[in-house]
Amino acid sequence: MHCTHCGGEDLEAGVIAEEPHGRAGWQLDKWYSGPPTTTKWMGVLTDAWRRRSGTATVHRCRACGHLDAFVAEVTDPPQDY
Repeated sequence: MHCTHCGGEDLEAGVIAEEPHGRAGWQLDKWYSGPPTTTKWMGVLTDAWRRRSGTATVHRCRACGHLDAFVAEVTDPPQDY
């Protein structure tokens, strides 16, 4: 694997997590298929449960600091909806 910005080969794996709010724990960012949908009341991705998804792993180039995100495993939505 190499950096898509500078071509460097020294990449450090990690994740981007959302800080907890109140008693909730840390949440890892997820990837969802398709364009974002929004509503006035619910915000972005109100239909996320119907989309393919996966946890994003982020690699940081130690040479230039560029971040590349990858989703290795994708989960299909439930078929009964």
